[in-house]
Amino acid sequence: MRIVVEGDGEAEFSNVGEALAEPGTDLRIFAKPEVHGHRRMAVALAIRKRRATARNKSSQLRNRLILRSSDLCCNLKSDSIFESTGGFSERG
Repeated sequence: MRIVVEGDGEAEFSNVGEALAEPGTDLRIFAKPEVHGHRRMAVALAIRKRRATARNKSSQLRNRLILRSSDLCCNLKSDSIFESTGGFSERG
């Protein structure tokens, strides 16, 4: 799941350790400290046998993160899902 931050200012995530407490999850935070408008700042990842379960776990990971800025808001966007057939499938 893409983590998109909107607004103007510096973005800093906290509570990362607790967010990653669930086994089989990962978080990739990009080295982009400032936002002007909207910007993809991170990706929440989860590995599960079922796509719906993986999406749910990555959503839970994102919801545990805390964005430290009063001038910004964080949105969760769906992302490309890797299909078991070996290709990518766009999900809205």
